[in-house]
Amino acid sequence: MDGDTGESVDSVVYSHSLQSSDGQCRLDLVHHVGLTCAVVTSVTWMWTNKHRTLDAKLRVYQTLVLSVLLYAADSWTLLATNVCFRDTFT
Repeated sequence: MDGDTGESVDSVVYSHSLQSSDGQCRLDLVHHVGLTCAVVTSVTWMWTNKHRTLDAKLRVYQTLVLSVLLYAADSWTLLATNVCFRDTFT
């Protein structure tokens, strides 16, 4: 930076995780839930295929769905207000 010409931002993406200036993780939670919904939708053919075993479906779930949902979860600071955020989607 050259002097004091930096700008202030409310959030920034760092290491594929949305970091908020207020320290809350609500935006990142919503972002990861949205990405997870997209992943689940993209593998709908897997869930509806009767020839796939339950074991294969569970492996896809663990590999794709959970990994996207929980990526960077170790950096989340969960608050009581984040426990149930379904009102965000309604």
